[in-house]
Amino acid sequence: MKLKRVLWMAFGILVTPAILYLTLMRALYNHLQARRIIKRVAKSNNPKDRLIRFLVYKIFGM
Repeated sequence: MKLKRVLWMAFGILVTPAILYLTLMRALYNHLQARRIIKRVAKSNNPKDRLIRFLVYKIFGM
């Protein structure tokens, strides 16, 4: 019984931070990708893109 408990604790100590790290990295990557798209749209002269840029600036204050 104690061995099972120790194995579960070791599993939790090793796996939980890995899952949290991967989740954080994915969120950070998505955030940076969204910022990259917003910057690309901001440089465009297309009227639709300029409307999107205006709305993004108003909503997110970027």
